[in-house]
Amino acid sequence: MSAWSFITSDHGDGFPIAPIVSLPKFEQSEELEFILDFSSLLIMFQLGKGQTLTYLNKPFIVSQYIIDYLRSELEKAQFEKASQLAFLPQVDHVIPIYHAEGWQNRRAEEVQQLLDWIKTNCRPDYAPERLEWERNQKAEEQPLFSDKEKLKSSFLDTMLLANRPNRVLISDDMIWYKSSFDQHIVSITSEYFLRTTKNEIFQSSLWLKLVRLNFRGLTLTGDQVYQCFSNNKLLISNTNDFRKSQFSVEARYNPNTRNIITISIFLKNLYADNLKFDYKRQISRDFLLGTLKGVPLNYIEQLKSLIKTGFKFLPLEKEAVCEDIELVLSIIHNSNK
Repeated sequence: MSAWSFITSDHGDGFPIAPIVSLPKFEQSEELEFILDFSSLLIMFQLGKGQTLTYLNKPFIVSQYIIDYLRSELEKAQFEKASQLAFLPQVDHVIPIYHAEGWQNRRAEEVQQLLDWIKTNCRPDYAPERLEWERNQKAEEQPLFSDKEKLKSSFLDTMLLANRPNRVLISDDMIWYKSSFDQHIVSITSEYFLRTTKNEIFQSSLWLKLVRLNFRGLTLTGDQVYQCFSNNKLLISNTNDFRKSQFSVEARYNPNTRNIITISIFLKNLYADNLKFDYKRQISRDFLLGTLKGVPLNYIEQLKSLIKTGFKFLPLEKEAVCEDIELVLSIIHNSNK
């Protein structure tokens, strides 16, 4: 939980998710059930405070191993001596995390709140198939399911629970989308689930909460990106809503070709603003520099066409944006040499 909190904070490197364009479609039905893994459980808990996010008021299904793991974490937080320093392993380095005084009590309180949320919104389950796996396992092999490795065991148990008819796994863990697990498992992200089943509250507030949680790869409209910019027009930093939303429009996180529409609408909204013209050009160039990197040239031609159409009655602004596109493409080209 500490690692998840750090990654989704202003201090982390963001939480990349699989973009909706790459996910399978699913048909909604009364028989459908949704499984949560640890990653989606944490986000549903964060977003579900004060509102119901379950599908057709049916509880989410959660592996009993996850609940057992959280109970063991609660015991640690309540009874073990608190350490002021923890370490978050990365691919090529380790990030030290310094805890403020009293963090252990806050951690225990948060874990207890999560367990209470599970009790109200989820149904615990074990996959009986795991017994057969255990029987077929060789004695010298590391056990697949162990009470000593509850979080690891929950991953396999969740996979088995999801591998049933009329079940969909909700996960924001990229491992499900980069690895070739059982093809019968339908996996979707929390964003896709909420956009599909809770679209009204998603469009009104939840999408912005995901942006603020540093999710990267979200499917955003130009109006939403502009709303993020409007929240603080004069402070542009990696920790504000606008910069966080921009990550989701960049090709490295979201290769959706429709992002060129998002870019063109944002620029039109930007130039309709009453900010100083030079400042708008600065924002435009910085935005294009991030969002055009890695985009195929044929899509950039489509973007130019959209700009010419959208800025038909704004000739000065149209000329400025077209110049900025060429400038940014030149910068990107030179940086790749």
